[in-house]
Amino acid sequence: NSLVTEEISFLSTLHGNSRRELRDISKHDLKTAIKYGVKSHARTVNGEHRWKFEFGNVTYITDETGRKEITSYKNNVHIQPANITPNMQKDHEEAIELLRSKPEL
Repeated sequence: NSLVTEEISFLSTLHGNSRRELRDISKHDLKTAIKYGVKSHARTVNGEHRWKFEFGNVTYITDETGRKEITSYKNNVHIQPANITPNMQKDHEEAIELLRSKPEL
């Protein structure tokens, strides 16, 4: 797509806008999903075909034109727990103790 991300336009709906606000998703996030994301068919609702754009952890659902916002949501991000070694734990506990004894640090 040769458009600059900010030049991409879409028609916002009251529902879409309230969902973005509730889920802390910006218009720029949606424009980025349109420009760089994976576009696929979304579930058809009441006979109306929809598109799904996925990029990063944002999913954006539009009408069949791809320009009218239906809704958007964030996908869970799975992060593997860090492996804490005994030496790392010891260093951590020493740092806590140092900060307790010298709060000016």
